[in-house]
Amino acid sequence: LFDPDPSDFPGSGPRFGGPAATHRGRDSEVMRLVEAAVSDPPPSDGGRPSAVRCVLLSGAAGSGKSSLVRRAADALSADGGWLTSTVKFRRGADHGSLGLVYSLFDGLVSSAADNAAGFADGNAGYGLRVSDAVTRTLDGEAGRILSEALPSLPRLCPALATGGGPRRAGEASTSRLTFLLARLVAAVLSSGGRGALLVADDIQWCEGGALA
Repeated sequence: LFDPDPSDFPGSGPRFGGPAATHRGRDSEVMRLVEAAVSDPPPSDGGRPSAVRCVLLSGAAGSGKSSLVRRAADALSADGGWLTSTVKFRRGADHGSLGLVYSLFDGLVSSAADNAAGFADGNAGYGLRVSDAVTRTLDGEAGRILSEALPSLPRLCPALATGGGPRRAGEASTSRLTFLLARLVAAVLSSGGRGALLVADDIQWCEGGALA
């Protein structure tokens, strides 16, 4: 399935799926994932068009699920300019699940911030549109709450983390944080026709409360 680079052999044996590996085959599976991402999602429960599609990729351990998603994410980023973010949950690490969920959204914000700063191949205009849309969508208090959970947010929208008294993410209810994260993603998706891919790898190990 891949041609390993010498760096994938640290001395104790091959490290399959390393970043230097050149994968072979399974192009049809990768294409199915890409097509699932770019195709029009089904209507929501209310019959209105939805902007979100959820895809569950299942299979035996070691069957290459992570590498398939990584290849699809690379294709979406390179060919469509998508913002992508990935986190991997670990067995027995329930106490860290919520932090990983925040990291998933922070990776999305970080990608947009890189664009706004001009670090992503001349995409500064798009990044600045994202910054403007997020700033207009979230008020100062919401920005301060999310800035604690998402450290990259002040880099994307400096104005959101300033002014007023402090308000900590830990003091906000789960429903409040969920609402603010949904508004943040909606603002990102409304900023220029580019998509966003959030990958929760090994989500079966995520503590249930973190997914609420």
